[in-house]
Amino acid sequence: MPWYRLAFQPDTAQDLAVIDQSMAQRLLDKCKWLVSNVDNLRHEPIADDLPGLCKYAVGEWRIFYTMTAQISSSTSTRSFHDQD
Repeated sequence: MPWYRLAFQPDTAQDLAVIDQSMAQRLLDKCKWLVSNVDNLRHEPIADDLPGLCKYAVGEWRIFYTMTAQISSSTSTRSFHDQD
């Protein structure tokens, strides 16, 4: 079974700095949870032209991530607010 390492895009900290601190912490906690439960979740691509890019909903926010199944895999995440 491969192991996964959580890695954020460089501007993720800036994105999280401008939102409510409790929501930012909730998003970070959910990212850790995603990595810990990677084998128990379905990771479906969000679009055919974006293979490997998945999303996970946290309230009105979306975490977009990719995964690689190598020995030292990484999961890159970035959160966006779902605005209608």
